[in-house]
Amino acid sequence: MSGNRPRFLKRRRVQAQALAALAAIAAALAVLLVLVAVHIYRAVRPPAQPGTSAAITCNSQYTITHSSITPLDGGVYAMQTNEYSSNAPFAMCGDGGEDFKITESQIGGAGNETPGGYPSIYRGCHWGDCTKDSGLPIQVSSLEKNTSQVRLSYDTQVSARGVWDDAFDIFFTPCDDHGESASGCTQNTQPVREMMIWLSHYGPAIPGGNSVQVTVDGLNFNLWQDGQTMWYVISTPSLTNPHVQNLDLGDFIKDAVNRGYIPSPSWYLMDIEAGFEIWQGGQGLQANSLSICTPSPVGCRTGG
Repeated sequence: MSGNRPRFLKRRRVQAQALAALAAIAAALAVLLVLVAVHIYRAVRPPAQPGTSAAITCNSQYTITHSSITPLDGGVYAMQTNEYSSNAPFAMCGDGGEDFKITESQIGGAGNETPGGYPSIYRGCHWGDCTKDSGLPIQVSSLEKNTSQVRLSYDTQVSARGVWDDAFDIFFTPCDDHGESASGCTQNTQPVREMMIWLSHYGPAIPGGNSVQVTVDGLNFNLWQDGQTMWYVISTPSLTNPHVQNLDLGDFIKDAVNRGYIPSPSWYLMDIEAGFEIWQGGQGLQANSLSICTPSPVGCRTGG
């Protein structure tokens, strides 16, 4: 018996070593499987949506009501309530950056008339109120030649309540009729043509008349047009974080010129705005971020 014990213990040691080796291999395989799983998840997961949980902390300096305007980012942008056809209680606020949320709105239209207001952020000249270092006005002919000079990034949060659209509002003027410089013209005249790009909308509000289907900058729109305004309305409006990244405004301008809406390439782009036209409700609508990139000294300037 005593002569067999060393061989038995040796087998136990060999078996233990084999089990340890197997355990090490199993652990390595487990780590490998985890790494492979993580790699597959990263490869197939949908991209994160910007701004889906953005929170805006209101600053009293940037809380405005009714027809008020306040500068943002040192005057590079401006935020406005723009409540132009309503006297209902209304308020919006931001933190001083290119963002805002609507904290109160008792606008109560039905959606078949002029909206009560267009709370928004803009860059350029809005009826004589101009931001600084905007890079505007830009002649349309220049934008036709180099469409990527003006790019728009905009991220929002909306809800299935009220009647509203989530849109860019863009204005043009001939300027050459005024006998003054382009910059002086845009400060002292009202726009003559308006272009809207609806990224989303809710409720019965929709441009009147007939529409045609168009594709601009890779996005599908229904296009309405009258004598002074054209509306590019996104074909599939989303209520989940509507947003665009580096939207090429020059492509829309080329399309508008080709359709005869902008009468001449000598006209000027004078103002770019982003916000919500509101016919009814609107409380809780939110612009998480905005970047209007122009060939200006401060370019795509965002943030303070």
